[in-house]
Amino acid sequence: MGPGAKKGFREVIKEYAEENDWKISDIDKEQAILEFETDAGGQYNLYLEYNDASLVFSLPSSIVFEREGDVPDDVSTELLKRNADLDVGFWALEELEDGWGYVLYYDQKLPNKDLDLDLGREAFAEIIEDMMDEVEEFDDSWEDEG
Repeated sequence: MGPGAKKGFREVIKEYAEENDWKISDIDKEQAILEFETDAGGQYNLYLEYNDASLVFSLPSSIVFEREGDVPDDVSTELLKRNADLDVGFWALEELEDGWGYVLYYDQKLPNKDLDLDLGREAFAEIIEDMMDEVEEFDDSWEDEG
């Protein structure tokens, strides 16, 4: 690759993951899944979806409800209020493979259509760290209440 050549999504994510000792469980030219384990032994999967205009991060909470009707309204209301104060991302309720759960999303715009140029290693790692902190805090507060 010559000087100034744009790196592809897969190449950039692999470099970022290697530098931070993150595990990639799946990757192609538009999507990736990074696996994280917390100090307490919890397991999280961070999903990345890439197109030339943006990179969307999504990080599901470990709290999952079997049916939509099982989702507590008061918790959803609190997360909607919390969205206003978040520096990175927003909470949403989504149907997942194993039920209904809360997912933290973040959409990073790419004005130059270049992931490495528009975001960079440090900003990428900071977004992930902030998202992990937010989801862990939510999960821990759920466990404290439950």
